[in-house]
Amino acid sequence: AAKKVGAADKAAVDASVAALLALKAELQEAERMAAAAPTEGRGQEGVEEPPTPTTLLVAEARVNALSEALRRPLTVKVTVRGSDLAGMQCAHPLSGRPVPLLFGEHVKDDAGTGLVHTAPGHGPEDFVVGQKYGLPVACPVDESGCFTRETDEAAPFAGLAVLDEGNAAVLDALVARRALLACDRAYEHRYPYDWRSKTPVIFRTTPQWFAQLGRLREPALASLEGVVMTPPSGRTRLEGFLKGRTEWCLSRQRAWGVPLPAFYHVETGEALLTEETVEHVRQLVALHGSDCWWKLGESELLPPSMQADAAKWRKGIDTLDVWFDSGSSWSAVLEPRTAQVSEQHTSMDPARGSQAG
Repeated sequence: AAKKVGAADKAAVDASVAALLALKAELQEAERMAAAAPTEGRGQEGVEEPPTPTTLLVAEARVNALSEALRRPLTVKVTVRGSDLAGMQCAHPLSGRPVPLLFGEHVKDDAGTGLVHTAPGHGPEDFVVGQKYGLPVACPVDESGCFTRETDEAAPFAGLAVLDEGNAAVLDALVARRALLACDRAYEHRYPYDWRSKTPVIFRTTPQWFAQLGRLREPALASLEGVVMTPPSGRTRLEGFLKGRTEWCLSRQRAWGVPLPAFYHVETGEALLTEETVEHVRQLVALHGSDCWWKLGESELLPPSMQADAAKWRKGIDTLDVWFDSGSSWSAVLEPRTAQVSEQHTSMDPARGSQAG
């Protein structure tokens, strides 16, 4: 049954709506004044002189911290629930295009302002929010870590390294548009690093190849019957992986490994991976080894029926997950191929590695 709304409830709703409308009007006025005001110069020690907005939207728990960062007093005019702001439109700081205010479970109020920029193509949490609200998954950063022209906002910085001159150029553009409240170019923050190369990591959403595990799950679980594992805990971990995963990422972006024999249309990027193309590559590998994928051209790697159109396709450079090799290459040494394996030594890394992939 629907809850009956009393006069007190209605008054609270009306007050909340009025507060939101007032906040919207003040934000629009602040944006208008900021666009019309002249650009201010830089302050001392590399800290940009901030503009002087009339109204700010900030998490209640961050008001004092923001006041200290801006070195000016802040007065709370209106307090509203964050959920009430969901769906409102903001202006992109670089292009001015409208972008929605969304709710994200990963956003906290123990740092920053309580509001964050969301880039679905550049982070796990952002990707989840983007999928939930139907945002486009743009990735305007290439394999070299440089900006591309994929989005209007990134186009002016195309070719610049994101973690080097590109970062400085974006800051300059934001300052020029008076879109930063403060800018300390010497500020350092936590950032993910690759444990091997000791270099920073850029999250990028890229196309990958996956194996759907739905039809393979039951046969795989059944094949474990009669297999003795030492220690027994290995069975629990492997069974948990088989039951809990729906797909397996087979592709890797490495400079070594067994090639994943896919082709891509040079104009559209359409992927080509059929029984005919795989069978032809299999025959070549049987004759020349897997390195033939890297040594031969498309006209030789494509089957005879497609060689006339070889110029329209390029071979991929992805490699197979090494655990795919580990889980299948042992069968190649059996003679005859139908022979049964009585004992095999391995670790649990294949299951853990595949799960991470």
